[in-house]
Amino acid sequence: MRAELGFKREDEALLRHQFRTVTHTVLQAILFGAAFWLWVNYNIVLTITCLRRTPDENKAAKGKPTSRHLETPCPAVDIRIRDLQKEAILGLVDYLTRTWGDKVYVLLEKDHIHLQLSRQFCPNDLK
Repeated sequence: MRAELGFKREDEALLRHQFRTVTHTVLQAILFGAAFWLWVNYNIVLTITCLRRTPDENKAAKGKPTSRHLETPCPAVDIRIRDLQKEAILGLVDYLTRTWGDKVYVLLEKDHIHLQLSRQFCPNDLK
């Protein structure tokens, strides 16, 4: 059995560094659990496309000014889904929602799943 995280972005080394250094530890644990679930059920690697953003990166991505991608430690992640079958996508959303309940907010977008720690569980004043 294995759990593997993939990183896709222009600067994959930066994304890997952000995961290790500025990503909220609870979010890291949730992502490893989700990666394991995705691998066991679909033999698919969970791929991260976005973690921490600078204000300029957030503006370029048309992110909200209150985006959790701007916080440190970062409590938000985007997971790539464009290569996944619909069953795997819906299963992953269900797993995240069912397993982590009120600790996460899950938003299914066109090409990614936006996952963030809920403000009730992790308010931005606890940095």
